[in-house]
Amino acid sequence: MSEDVKKIVTKVGRVWDRLRRFEAPFQIAAFSFLTYYVMEFFLSIPMMTPFPMQLFNVFLYSMIGTVLFCLFGRLKVAMIVETVFFTLVGMINGYVYMFRSSPVTPFDLLSIRTALSVAGDYSYVPNFQVFASFMFGLCGVLLEYRYCQAVWKPERCLRRVVCGVLAAALFCVSGVCLATPGFPESHGFDTVPWAGKMNLVDGTLPAFLIQFGWLSPEPPDGYDAAAESELFEYLDNEVGPLWDGDPSELPDIVVVMNEAFSDLGYLGDVGSDVDPMPFLHGIMAGDAGGDPVAQDVIENGKVGWMGTPVLGGNTANTEFEFLTGCSMRFLPVSTVPYQQYVSPSSPSVVASLKEAGYACTAMHPYLNTGWRRNVAYPDLGFDEFLALDAYDMENPDALCRGLVTDEADYELLLEKLDAGDGPQFIFNVTIQNHGGYAQDELEPEVVVEGEEELSQYLTLVHCSDAALRELVSALMQRERKTVLVFFGDHQPATDVSIGVAREGTMLRDFYNVPYLIWTNFGADVSGTPDHTSSNFLAIDMFRAAGLELPTWQRFLCDVRGSYPCVAAHDVIDASGTHLDEMPEDVQAGVEADLLAYARLQYYLLLDRESR
Repeated sequence: MSEDVKKIVTKVGRVWDRLRRFEAPFQIAAFSFLTYYVMEFFLSIPMMTPFPMQLFNVFLYSMIGTVLFCLFGRLKVAMIVETVFFTLVGMINGYVYMFRSSPVTPFDLLSIRTALSVAGDYSYVPNFQVFASFMFGLCGVLLEYRYCQAVWKPERCLRRVVCGVLAAALFCVSGVCLATPGFPESHGFDTVPWAGKMNLVDGTLPAFLIQFGWLSPEPPDGYDAAAESELFEYLDNEVGPLWDGDPSELPDIVVVMNEAFSDLGYLGDVGSDVDPMPFLHGIMAGDAGGDPVAQDVIENGKVGWMGTPVLGGNTANTEFEFLTGCSMRFLPVSTVPYQQYVSPSSPSVVASLKEAGYACTAMHPYLNTGWRRNVAYPDLGFDEFLALDAYDMENPDALCRGLVTDEADYELLLEKLDAGDGPQFIFNVTIQNHGGYAQDELEPEVVVEGEEELSQYLTLVHCSDAALRELVSALMQRERKTVLVFFGDHQPATDVSIGVAREGTMLRDFYNVPYLIWTNFGADVSGTPDHTSSNFLAIDMFRAAGLELPTWQRFLCDVRGSYPCVAAHDVIDASGTHLDEMPEDVQAGVEADLLAYARLQYYLLLDRESR
């Protein structure tokens, strides 16, 4: 070997020895990049994330990897722990998205008990994306086991501590910045969590950190507690008693919020062999088809569309809107107010009905701790909560897929209604149609060729439609005046419905369900808008019962005069125009108009110190 070649080899060797000093940082960065991709593949395609955002994600994972390396002292252990942990988190995130069309959020940490209690209702057979992502993560672990050999030497203890503390500090500073309101928007991060958009644009970890800043909502622009207090007192002085007659003459009020009940025909042709909801469709078309029950609803009721705040899950948010008149539009999207905001001072239609002389009962055939209802319902004013233990779970005819059927639910509702002495308000949340539409024990009666989950969902809705007819028929026979308000809480997850949607379907269309208001004594309910939202529907309940509107509902009635639907994902003005169809300057005017609603809601729901 010539002297020149020896010199070159020597130099290369020296460079290689110097580079080996940075072996650990290089491997942390490389395998953090791999871990990031594994995490994202469970939910989306990470290559679609802007490259600067990808680098920022890798930075965050690298800081975690560095902290673990400094903690364990062995790079192999640190990187395997990081990859295994985020592979499992990514898998959970992917399944949650499949089940409810939205990823895991910080607020789900408050709902772990609820999530675990319904976990058995779903199918966990992995699709190709889940399987491929898991195998990708397994390959990463094998590579880390083979190549990550760096260890911290005892004599470098001080450097090890400094590196660990510095990495932890950089990660924490990044997290605090992301969770600071206004910072993400001003630095190019996406803060629109619809259908996982934040996760796709920002990456799952930054999106998760951003939402920590939503735990305590900021007051709306121009908020002044003293001004809102003065406004509410002024409105309150203008309102008389809800009912100044004999309480025994008040009608009973039954509100049924039906789990996942929706008409997917709103999105497009469902392609089923039979009509999934012939009773409700006949009423919508004004054609009873010779059915006296449907004819009575046509003559004495009103059907229309209602915007909901959620899709595929988070049922409690729709009932929160109905029971309080508050809109999720003015709250962080991922919150569940039953767990964060509801208190005895919250606005509540239940409290107003109690003042008028009603006995108030909540019903839901599920664990009373679900969504913290055992605390939220008493705070809202309910006298009694009939949860799962009130139902006959030993009767197989009362169950479908292990859940109480609508038919059995309504039987208990009618028993409770008939057992009461004075006027009753019953708020009933059903469970029959809960997500998890791949159960072998349910034979579909409504079939869509090649669509097992859609067929099962439509079959359940078909059963709900029949049970609704029987409920109306039973209420028609009652001597006591009765008001019925019926609506779904949300559509099923988009995994079930996306194949139905026609071309050009807007995202907001997935947040609409049917509603029905009817009385057995011929009250005029024609003034209800054709398209409203769940936060406004109680206005029509009060009117149908012949009651004066409470202060808060009277204010909401004025808002609805200009905007019949103010939903989390849509606003519709009096001409029927959707917010996203308006010019930008008009949209800004609408948002400015709705600030009065947002401010008074903040005062009534969140500003407890000023009240």
